Amino acid sequence: MTGQHPGTRNPYESRAIANRRQESMGIVFCIGMLAVGAILTLAVDWNTDVVNLDVVGLVLMAAGLIGLSVYVSIFKRRKTQPPSPAAPVVVEEERHHLR
Repeated sequence: MTGQHPGTRNPYESRAIANRRQESMGIVFCIGMLAVGAILTLAVDWNTDVVNLDVVGLVLMAAGLIGLSVYVSIFKRRKTQPPSPAAPVVVEEERHHLR
């Protein structure tokens, strides 16, 4: 038994779940911006005097691409952990045998 009451969660575990959910929502938002931008640029042919929808679509696609690359780089950095200081250092020796 872990000493916790039934029905309670570990606070660290719930924080990790919330972080994962937040990260996936950010990725979904960036992919959504890419999709909406592509639709505005490539599929919509409405003409307005106020806004050029092609430019708005290109800006949304650029922002979605930049956001997606930032999220991916942050996730890579968070998931890689340096080895613990107590980990043994492995040194490989190269031996060359002369005949």
